[in-house]
Amino acid sequence: MSIKFLQLNVEKKAHIESVSNFLKENDFDVCCFQEMHEDTAKDLAEKYGYFFIASQRKHSSGTSPVIFSKTPFIFSKEYFLIGTDLRYRNGEYFDFSLLEALVEFSGVKYNILNTHLPVNYPGSKISEYQLECYKTLKEILKTKEDFLFLADTNAPRGTFIFDDLAKNYKDNIPESLSSTLDPILHRAKGIEYVVDCVFSTKNYEVSDVKIHEGVSDHKG
Repeated sequence: MSIKFLQLNVEKKAHIESVSNFLKENDFDVCCFQEMHEDTAKDLAEKYGYFFIASQRKHSSGTSPVIFSKTPFIFSKEYFLIGTDLRYRNGEYFDFSLLEALVEFSGVKYNILNTHLPVNYPGSKISEYQLECYKTLKEILKTKEDFLFLADTNAPRGTFIFDDLAKNYKDNIPESLSSTLDPILHRAKGIEYVVDCVFSTKNYEVSDVKIHEGVSDHKG
């Protein structure tokens, strides 16, 4: 048994029509979105027959990670990545969290994890805040036995966070792909970073990975 899934940063409401058309054209079982407004999630879920969960920790733009599933969620949980460290609880920083959802298709259970780590410019650098969020994330992942981890890490392949994940989990993004940023729709032109990820543990096999452009500022 297999499922068809999507990883996509939707960039708020900037590309909702193309995202909606993409969902209409592709019958995904599970979708992990980042930078999605909850009202957008509700509208798209109702339109295309999905159950959904959204992080209750919203970024300053009112967006958050969201998970769609064609079947009801057996279990779901949100983990706050930065909570007690008061150095990051000010207007400069926002709330980041990890969503976990257990779903079942044809009698097989799948554990899906979705997050959006803080951004840093230039993208080849890692900020202290990114690292603090990742340290919390890493400890949470260690407690999970098997999962599919989809995310916008905001940390390119070739830098510590992405490569540290790749040491522990299988990186399913093709090595030949030079960037997961859409060359036309992303506001930063001419940069190439693989920041979106599809990591899996040993008991999950990912195959037939396809890259889609023209849907949002990130590739799907």
